[in-house]
Amino acid sequence: MKKELICFFVLVLFFIPIMISMISAAEIYAASCSYEDVSSAIDLAQIADTVRVPAGTCTWNNQLVIRKGINLIGTGIGNTIIISNYEGTGWATHTSRYLIVYWPQHPANNELFRLSGFTFDCDRKSGGIFLVNGNANYPINKIRIDHTRIINASGHNLCQHGPVYGVADNNDWQGGTIVGIFSLDAQIWNSHTFNFGTADNFYFEDNNFTGGSVVNSGWGGRYAFRYNDITLTAHSFPTFDAHGNMGPGMGYSMMGVEIYENVIHGGSYMCRTVDLRGGRSLVYNNKLINTVSAGAVIREEYDDAGNPPTHALDGQPQHIWDTYYFGNTRNNIRMPFDSVGTFDYGSRDCGEWENQGCHEGRVPTHNIHFWQQEATFDGSSGVGAGLISQRPATCTTEGVAWWATDEEKLYRCKNGAWKLYYVPYPYPHPLRLGDSEEIDLGEIIPEPDPPQPTLDVVTIQDMLGAYQQYKRNEVTLAYFLDKLRKWIVFW
Repeated sequence: MKKELICFFVLVLFFIPIMISMISAAEIYAASCSYEDVSSAIDLAQIADTVRVPAGTCTWNNQLVIRKGINLIGTGIGNTIIISNYEGTGWATHTSRYLIVYWPQHPANNELFRLSGFTFDCDRKSGGIFLVNGNANYPINKIRIDHTRIINASGHNLCQHGPVYGVADNNDWQGGTIVGIFSLDAQIWNSHTFNFGTADNFYFEDNNFTGGSVVNSGWGGRYAFRYNDITLTAHSFPTFDAHGNMGPGMGYSMMGVEIYENVIHGGSYMCRTVDLRGGRSLVYNNKLINTVSAGAVIREEYDDAGNPPTHALDGQPQHIWDTYYFGNTRNNIRMPFDSVGTFDYGSRDCGEWENQGCHEGRVPTHNIHFWQQEATFDGSSGVGAGLISQRPATCTTEGVAWWATDEEKLYRCKNGAWKLYYVPYPYPHPLRLGDSEEIDLGEIIPEPDPPQPTLDVVTIQDMLGAYQQYKRNEVTLAYFLDKLRKWIVFW
């Protein structure tokens, strides 16, 4: 009892500053959905405050630029409706193109930003939402865009520029090329690395997309699309793009992408599901349903030396590298790459990267730069899939892989033995956990609330575990404080 009492008072003293900051977060109610009332409410808001926008239909003649981490919450799809009369200008990565811009003034603070519960009709005048961070030294990873509908965008419904990570979930977005993912070119390749299955990515999950191409990307960007439903209303070349190095003076390659468990309803439209041109990719278990031609492409177009650096800090080249493609089907029939476009790197001297696979000849080459699923798998080529118990006991080719369907883990052959290589990032994304927001979600079905433990199971270990999750940016502050409150009540 004495030990628990000491722990209690230590925890209370430790969490007082956090709880004070939570209590001090205010809710500000815009008088209407008009641009003037919404922007005035945002001006009044402090960091971590919530600005609530009432139901109604309003036309905005001006662009809304938000420079601090707040929650901007409407009353739901079809209820709070904003029509754009703002004439956007410039290319995809110009702030002037979009109706709403989130551009934090102090990215080092990594403030939470959420936008939820709106319909945005861009009326072919502007793009939708622009998330921008121009500082490569301070990635931001607490962004959530959810339960919105965006239609009639001129350009992208959502565009990301710079190291901006988080989640977009339960949205209904319609348009041509719906999403743009870009970063800071050489600044990123000189200072960042990419790994699969981490929080340092922007996740798109449980969304409905309607249109042609879903994503256009490049310039050192990264993204993860999972568990989305896509309906094509035009030919799609491609549905998912991962640009490579584009030649001297042009854009740099993507660093990496993850594309898995998406369903594409192609109808009578031709579809190139993916066009992988650079970086690292995991593309698996996607389903295409259509009645006409379809395919998937992997290729290299330009010498990486034209846009130095040729490699990231960990040795990853800009060209296709460590890419795995498996479990993808068209009309329930396995769909391999139907086109492989190569570039001959020859055997030139690659300096400090000489021992990291730079003398590679033609890029990309199967079983060197990429691996795709084999009809039969014996551990010598490509990728196999099945129960972990069905995995071959040995492997003979470096880099071949096995997807364990019962574990949802990817094992890769290294030095003649199977090693765990990849585990998907937690789903749903942790930024969705602990969400008690009650808004009318229109036609979008909300994700179920996370299970609420009863008081008799909220132990000190549970509470401390929640705190560690909060420190790792895996759950919201509200989620942790709820655990703390329940533990205190039980104690």
